Amino acid sequence: MPEVWRDVPGFEGRYAVSDWGRVKSLPHYVTQRNGVVIPVIGRHLTPYKEKGGRLILSLGRGYRRRVHQIVMLAFVGPCPDGMEVCHNNGDASDNRLVNLRYDTHKGNEQDKIRHGTHHNTVKTHCIHRHEYTPENTYLTKDGRRNCLTCRLAREAARWQRLKHDESHKAYMREASRRYEAAHKSERRRGSAYSSPAKRQTTTDINHRGDVA
Repeated sequence: MPEVWRDVPGFEGRYAVSDWGRVKSLPHYVTQRNGVVIPVIGRHLTPYKEKGGRLILSLGRGYRRRVHQIVMLAFVGPCPDGMEVCHNNGDASDNRLVNLRYDTHKGNEQDKIRHGTHHNTVKTHCIHRHEYTPENTYLTKDGRRNCLTCRLAREAARWQRLKHDESHKAYMREASRRYEAAHKSERRRGSAYSSPAKRQTTTDINHRGDVA
């Protein structure tokens, strides 16, 4: 198939991208800061590889884009919300249109796991140095490997916290009950002591009145 070229959206007449994943600048004129207009000769741009193998290049001053995003933008359209560009064969540097698609982040992660390019697939031990053996490994809903020993340890610690919380609540309920009982007992004792005193005071007043 012949290579098909299209203008890069937003840079029409200045940059073009092909369905083979190549990007080139087109002959055009650029106005410098001093107002001088100079011609720019068209040429194929050489992207550089970032961490993870994706290719990235600059379109003009301060505008950097990944090549697979440029290809999809020009030939398919803007990326829908919640979607991202995925490489069908797992090669992040293969930006041919036939190798690209829009998919969810979950679908992209599953691609990485299937192709063996996910960063977790090369790990042999978890962060706590437990080996990823078949007996000690389980998969999450999104296909990630997890350590079974760590999961059991987290659940055991959680139950210990719950038991501690329940025992603390029971202790506080018992302490509150004892406090209320003691408070009621003091109120009864106070009322029992105050009544004879009041009667004695009244008798003394009456007695002094009779003497007078």
